[in-house]
Amino acid sequence: MSNRPTGFKFLGKNYEIEYVAHVDCDSSPELENCYLFGVTNEAGKKIQVRDDLDKNEEVDTTVHEIFHAIDLTVDLELTERQIRVLATSFISILETTPELREYLYANTQLQS
Repeated sequence: MSNRPTGFKFLGKNYEIEYVAHVDCDSSPELENCYLFGVTNEAGKKIQVRDDLDKNEEVDTTVHEIFHAIDLTVDLELTERQIRVLATSFISILETTPELREYLYANTQLQS
């Protein structure tokens, strides 16, 4: 997939995003089951996303893990289900509302 993000900044913290063959389950010891599409290591400020996902899964997983980073940074204590619903819903809204994408891009510092 082209134009993959390599990182982002949130509240002064720089996160790296890696696309890998296998996510590093050891980076999140609280995980009991490691059949994952992605993982967020808050301490290391790193997100890993599997590189064998289809385009939609990859985008959804990337946003999902970014929401985990936000949750961990500001201590929201969101559940996995809440993260999943928020990420998928946010993507759906952006996909189906081009005027919202354009508005956000035009009226924030998203422009290069």
